[in-house]
Amino acid sequence: MEHLDSSLRKDIDWLDYTTLIRRLLSVMWDTAKQTISHASELDGIVVKHAASLLVACVRSRNELLLTMVAFEGFEALLRDALLRSLEGAVRREASSTIERLCGPEFASDAIDARTTFIPVLVRFLAEIEPSSTLCTEYFGTLDRLMASYLNEIRAGNDAIKKAVGLDVMHFIDQLTALIKAHPILERDSPNAPVQHASADDDDDDDDDDDDDEELAVLRYDEQYAGTPPDLVLQGLLRLLCTVTSLLAASREYVGSKGNCGMIRHVFDECLFRVPSEYQGSKAGPPKCKHPATRRICFELLRLLCQQCVHNQRELLQLIHKMHVETAEYDFDWGYSPRLEQRSSTGYVGIRNLGCICYMISLLQQLFMMKRFRDGILSVRKEAFLADDEARTDDLLYQLQVMFGYLQESQKKCYHPRPLCNAIKDYDQNPVDVCLQQDVDEFFNGLVDKVEEALKGTPQERLLQRIWSGSLCTQLVSKPCQHCSEREEPFHTIGLDIPGRANIVEALEMYVKGEMLEGDNAYFCEKCDKHVDTLMRRCIAKLPKYVATTSTPSSWLLNRFTRKPGLSLSVCDSLLILHLKRFAFDLDALVKYKLNNHCEFPLTLDMEPFTKEGLERRERADQSLGMSLSLSLSLSLSCILGTERPNAHVHLLCVR
Repeated sequence: MEHLDSSLRKDIDWLDYTTLIRRLLSVMWDTAKQTISHASELDGIVVKHAASLLVACVRSRNELLLTMVAFEGFEALLRDALLRSLEGAVRREASSTIERLCGPEFASDAIDARTTFIPVLVRFLAEIEPSSTLCTEYFGTLDRLMASYLNEIRAGNDAIKKAVGLDVMHFIDQLTALIKAHPILERDSPNAPVQHASADDDDDDDDDDDDDEELAVLRYDEQYAGTPPDLVLQGLLRLLCTVTSLLAASREYVGSKGNCGMIRHVFDECLFRVPSEYQGSKAGPPKCKHPATRRICFELLRLLCQQCVHNQRELLQLIHKMHVETAEYDFDWGYSPRLEQRSSTGYVGIRNLGCICYMISLLQQLFMMKRFRDGILSVRKEAFLADDEARTDDLLYQLQVMFGYLQESQKKCYHPRPLCNAIKDYDQNPVDVCLQQDVDEFFNGLVDKVEEALKGTPQERLLQRIWSGSLCTQLVSKPCQHCSEREEPFHTIGLDIPGRANIVEALEMYVKGEMLEGDNAYFCEKCDKHVDTLMRRCIAKLPKYVATTSTPSSWLLNRFTRKPGLSLSVCDSLLILHLKRFAFDLDALVKYKLNNHCEFPLTLDMEPFTKEGLERRERADQSLGMSLSLSLSLSLSCILGTERPNAHVHLLCVR
């Protein structure tokens, strides 16, 4: 239709273009509305062909632009097609159609589509959801239309400025307000560590500097391949870049004057804000973590400082404050911020100050126990807020600080010096970070201190609810099988590992017990004399939550199963097993560490080591003994009283 000669055009003058335009717009709108709930390639094809016919009609008759604008659902069509459609082809075709209609070949002295589309698209800014992922085409279209419009203003086209009626300074205020109010959505979770070139390649780097820089950028971007960028924030920043690049007079206003102050906001909040210990949001600062978003921020800072001394001075002051006034590095060269960021696993480490690996492994496992972590973080004490000295020496407060840091920080690790100073020994001295301790001894002391700190709070019984169980000490008289019992609470179960290949063998030895005989014989009240007695310990009550530990290496979270029918059937519980890796040399009078290999199963059945399990096994052994006795008796009878010599074989197999 765009290339028809005049004679053919006269032959189709019978067409009702107004009705055709309305019908095409209705088809596009209905199709766009269908793609709001589900995407369809067919819908994209329909919109593409309808838009092509629409553009052809308007190109043949410019006055049809007025008919299109007067369409009843014009704004709703643009909103649905540009911002709400799940089908990318629909959004791209809508964007392309708007830009073609606003092109120079459609403009005339009487009609300019930009005077209609720009105000409508600007009104949509306030309606966009901060987390929208369907806005790329919208921001691209508005950015290009604004660039065209601002170029016209710079060229002195007062007519279009009056026709559009857009107050540019008000538009700038709107953009800066939306950027400042935008929430933090981007997450810092790179997929892989950065790969560095080896030292052997240094001699060949002179000719390939540009390639190396591109490769470094590529590797950095690849880390964020799985982390989605904040498309809304990117669009707002690009719009502000376009405005400041074309309107030099607005740079000082945008950068450091008025209510904007974008130099400081972009530098601090968008680029270099450090997460604090008290950060509560799931995604911590800064706002811009994705490389693409950060590049737009740096470009905005560059544009704001072009030919603007006031902005340059403010930016230099911020840089000076960051690098000179507050920076305290342990090294003078080779600094890389990426090496100080949170691990790609998503977890924050704890710095080893010397010989505190035992403490670090324990604290990390305590942090991984969600119920314990949430309970500690939920405690509020007025003393924390009232006195700085009290906060410094308060173990519970420092434990909260560490858990908050491990949960929310974007840094690589937490420095545990404040916590070490808050953990006092019996002489009120802080933990000696140069001295390795037994983790079980440290854990028991820590538990006592935490229990004392939790008194008078809603979490006073937190530790008892999580991993506290009870052990049963039994004294079983051999002559009469009389059993006396005594229960006591426990937080950990200590297992001897020398000569044991795995944890199961260590547990079997733990409940095996020892015989009290001779001079150590136990006085049985039922027999009224000293008799040989079995003294053993078993588990009377398992805790509700559980972890297995190896001293001093990290603790392992394990599940254990319980047999049905027990009074304490608990699943996914947490039990702390302490492997005793320290022994005392009586000859040298020194402690030494045991490095025995000890295996552990991924699923640990604790029923055989409970009081019920031992009683069940003893009943089974008694039943088996009676069966063996009966089988032997029957076998002897058959051997002596029958002529079939092999009959006892069949009888022995019956149990």
